[in-house]
Amino acid sequence: MQLYVADYLGDTRHLTTEQHGAYLLLLMTMWRSEGVLSDNPVKLARIAGLTPSRWQKISAEVLEFFTPCEGGFTQKRLAAELAIAAEKSEKRSQSGKAGARAKALKSNKLASANASRLLKHSPEPEPDSKKEKLTASPKKGSRLPPDWRPTEADLTFAASQNMTPEETRREADQFRDFWISKPGAGGCKLDWPATWRTWCRNRRGSGQTGKPNTSGNGSKPLGMAGILAERRRQASISDDVSAGGWVLSPDDGLSGVWINPGEPGGGAASGPVGHDASPAGQVRGMDSGPSRGNGSPW
Repeated sequence: MQLYVADYLGDTRHLTTEQHGAYLLLLMTMWRSEGVLSDNPVKLARIAGLTPSRWQKISAEVLEFFTPCEGGFTQKRLAAELAIAAEKSEKRSQSGKAGARAKALKSNKLASANASRLLKHSPEPEPDSKKEKLTASPKKGSRLPPDWRPTEADLTFAASQNMTPEETRREADQFRDFWISKPGAGGCKLDWPATWRTWCRNRRGSGQTGKPNTSGNGSKPLGMAGILAERRRQASISDDVSAGGWVLSPDDGLSGVWINPGEPGGGAASGPVGHDASPAGQVRGMDSGPSRGNGSPW
């Protein structure tokens, strides 16, 4: 409630302190009652904090500032201030609502702008066909590095194939020389450790060093010359066997045939031999006494 002090004092100098108190209390109550006071003397005395008899003695001077209206009393200056206050309150309310609407609108515009910017800069999704193409693309092989050396895992695998350290070193050198000199796409592999493991298996399976067996079956020698050379190495057979001896071997896939290296054709298989045949299980052409195969047939 706005109080204009100069105007108030100019109009109420003749009032006593008791009357000032009663008048101000009535004004405050009227402000809270939307500008209207009851004309009931008992209620007015209670508002002023006085007994009804005491209120009756001072009420004449106090009520001079009020105007009778329907249902009680009002006060023109206070009613005018109430109208101004109500108008200001309405304006503040409208302004607040407008501000809230403007703020919400601005927030929505900002959110829309951010969304548009994100959509503008976000990458386009790849077509499914392109993804499938990328997925289906095969891996490319690589050539063996010129300075390749077997890793610890490579050495461990070679040892598991019963290869001695010397054999492993020799095979590693041959493996490197073979693959770095192989031209074209044939010299590219996807997995060199797997290629090394295959090399070691083929080497042990064929009983040979160097290029792995390409016959598709690592358990068979490459030819008759290889058979004879390997048998000489394993049994320490003298070189003159190849000139005129007879060889029968059960563990080279030729059991039941006899081989005459001295015959025309370079040691072709001559035919089946029964277990009681004379050359069965024997090596002939050696005069130094018993040798491999003498005794019971294989």
